Amino acid sequence: MTSRVGLLSAALVLCGTRIAFAGPSGSTPLALEIDNQLGWVQGEHSGGVDGGATVRLRYHVLTAGLGLQAATILLGSMGSASAVAGLSIPVEFVRLDALAEFGVNTYTNVGANFLNQDPGAGATLPFVGARTSLLVRILHNSRGLSVWLGPSVHYAADLYSTTRTYTYRNQHQDWFDGNYTDELVTRTVHLGQTRLSFLATMSISLPL
Repeated sequence: MTSRVGLLSAALVLCGTRIAFAGPSGSTPLALEIDNQLGWVQGEHSGGVDGGATVRLRYHVLTAGLGLQAATILLGSMGSASAVAGLSIPVEFVRLDALAEFGVNTYTNVGANFLNQDPGAGATLPFVGARTSLLVRILHNSRGLSVWLGPSVHYAADLYSTTRTYTYRNQHQDWFDGNYTDELVTRTVHLGQTRLSFLATMSISLPL
């Protein structure tokens, strides 16, 4: 009798756990998550507008997928492609996402200066990172589609840094005295950074 009660209690606990992590009533354990993000990124190459999208599959609380991001920095731009994996835990109207990330950052025109025709430099570097989001469900229909909204924080660090040395032709006329300059300039730029992004996230969850 005791063993039967123990088995029944364990079954109830397991059932309750699955219900707690299943999300809104009527949803299936397998879902497609589409995250759209927009905000600000800050790193050693200065800050700028950051936007991106991530497509993930979620099974109960486990999730994995692919992400793309693009950012403008003060003197240059950055794009990244990555794979993400981790936990996505919807409980009633709140969802917590905690993801690990691995990918590549591509930098272009870092250090560019339009005043003297300096084109800047570029490189592609591997990085690792982490993402956290705390989202609130703002829409849920009878078919199980849900829309979530809230803040996200992304941290990423390039696995190594590099330098690029290049030569460009500097041609310009001084605005004040009218003197004309035509010279070859050699410059070395350091590439590689850690970055922190603060983003507004809208996520769409589609049951499969």
